[in-house]
Amino acid sequence: EDFFIDFVDIEWSIRCRKNKIPIYIVPQAKMTHSIGEKSINLGVMRGFIHSAHRSYYKLRNPFLLLRKSHVPQILAIKEIVVAMVHQFVFIFYVEKKLTYFRSYISAIFDGIKGVKGKKQ
Repeated sequence: EDFFIDFVDIEWSIRCRKNKIPIYIVPQAKMTHSIGEKSINLGVMRGFIHSAHRSYYKLRNPFLLLRKSHVPQILAIKEIVVAMVHQFVFIFYVEKKLTYFRSYISAIFDGIKGVKGKKQ
């Protein structure tokens, strides 16, 4: 519930490992899922553009990971840096730049303050 959308599975998996709860992979399981609203080719990699609302969680939640004692700090810091770089690059590919920029600023401040859960 703290994370609402992004990093729910990662945090849960780290907590399981810390508590010695095994994690199993079922290779036959299939899931259909679309990532983002559109994708962009950045030459070396493909990036996925999400809504400003979803981008908020992608940027805020790594800050929340940093507050969890069971999450390795280096992992959380890496995720913060990656999220900030991605969102900076992606803002050049969206139409409503001001909306995205406001969402990014809000995500950073909320992440630093430790705001959890679904954004009101």
